[in-house]
Amino acid sequence: MAGILMMTGATMPVQVFADGCNEVKFFGLDPWYSALTCTNGEIDQSNFESGQITTTVMKVIGVVVKDLLFFAGMAAVVLIMYGGFLFVTSGGNPGSVEKAKKTISGALIGLVISILAYAIATAVLKVVTGA
Repeated sequence: MAGILMMTGATMPVQVFADGCNEVKFFGLDPWYSALTCTNGEIDQSNFESGQITTTVMKVIGVVVKDLLFFAGMAAVVLIMYGGFLFVTSGGNPGSVEKAKKTISGALIGLVISILAYAIATAVLKVVTGA
């Protein structure tokens, strides 16, 4: 298990996190180590050779950024639902209706921004890593 000896910069070896390179997803999100090449159930050490380290780091960063943008999109959807709840429960009060409209419009703008950022991050990652 050569992967156990390799340290991530923290105190835990990569292989401990990777759990035999199984693609375990948490709420549908890709784990950070899914960007690493896996051979025979172990993390391939070529990921950390001098020529590959930049590409490996970029892939890991790309996975983390995509997961964070997913959370941003989910937050926007929750805010849209909250704005709808405010609108329904406003009882015709102009101040409450205005607050609900601002919440919904801000959430929609945030959703569009997160979708565009996800698309841009995916495209940049493909160009940089050649994947």
